[in-house]
Amino acid sequence: NNRSQFKNTTSNKLIIDAYNANPTSMLAALKNFTQMNVKNKAIIIGDMLELGEESITEHQDILDYIDKNPFDKVFLCGEFFSSVAQNKYPTFRNAEALIALLKTSPLNGCYILIKGSRGIKLEKVIDYL
Repeated sequence: NNRSQFKNTTSNKLIIDAYNANPTSMLAALKNFTQMNVKNKAIIIGDMLELGEESITEHQDILDYIDKNPFDKVFLCGEFFSSVAQNKYPTFRNAEALIALLKTSPLNGCYILIKGSRGIKLEKVIDYL
């Protein structure tokens, strides 16, 4: 159902929370994931939509949290994260662009948090993880 759903794939373990995202839920998901005692942490984070004038600030705040925490791999998806990332992390305008990378450079042996607004359609990447 894409709401805090856990899924084992043949290659990875996924926490899928791609149904809704706002600054509070995004930060909570990242904090919970940070506290998990697992190796090879990867995050696939999509834009938080419908934030209005605060969009850039809120996305920057999430990026600041990511910068301060030990994630092994970070993938950012959407226009807002792409605009604030400043080449710190791989960014993708949409889920299809991220899928293109995953087809050629698959992730293996990772524990992956997938979090983003429904409009970013991050559930599309699940089949490639």
